[in-house]
Amino acid sequence: MNMLDFMNKYGETIYEKASAKMQAIFDPKTLDNLDANNLEKLLTLSRKLFKSQSDCVLAISKAFYRHNRKSIFLVGEMGVGKSVMGAAVAFLNPKKNKRTI
Repeated sequence: MNMLDFMNKYGETIYEKASAKMQAIFDPKTLDNLDANNLEKLLTLSRKLFKSQSDCVLAISKAFYRHNRKSIFLVGEMGVGKSVMGAAVAFLNPKKNKRTI
C-alpha cells in the first residue's frame, strides 16, 4: 500500500489519536518571529525548497532549536526531499561550529 492510499484509509484516525495525545508546536499558518527569520534564511539557499518542504524544515528546526528535542523522525516516500530537508535543518542551527550528523 502506498502512502497516499494509507493516509486516505487511516489518516483521520491517526489525526484524531495524535491530536488527543500531542500538542503541535508549529503551525504553518501563523509564523512567529523565529519561523519568519528561519524562512528568510531558507530563501537564501541555492536549492529552493517547495512550500511543504519549508514547512517541514521550520517545524523540525523549531522542535530542535527552541524546544530542545533530542531526536525527530522525518518520514516520507522516496524522492520527496528528505535529504535536502535534513541539510536545511542543519543550516538553520543557531549554534555556530556544531557538528551535524
